Amino acid sequence: MNGMDPYRGRKKPLEDRFILDLGWIPDGDTEGEFKLVLLKNEKWEDPVKSFRSRQKSVIVDEIEQWLF
Repeated sequence: MNGMDPYRGRKKPLEDRFILDLGWIPDGDTEGEFKLVLLKNEKWEDPVKSFRSRQKSVIVDEIEQWLF
């Protein structure tokens, strides 16, 4: 190749896509917890990883571990 990104201006193939989803469950419940999910290929029914905690700092640490 000539050093150019072959995907420039196009979506990457589905197998290269990851989603890191963070939410609070149950929604709006002060007694709830954070839920962190890593997905590949948009397969919500089969996450690569998932993690739950009530503490923001614990969630941040987990995200850092997953990303780095």
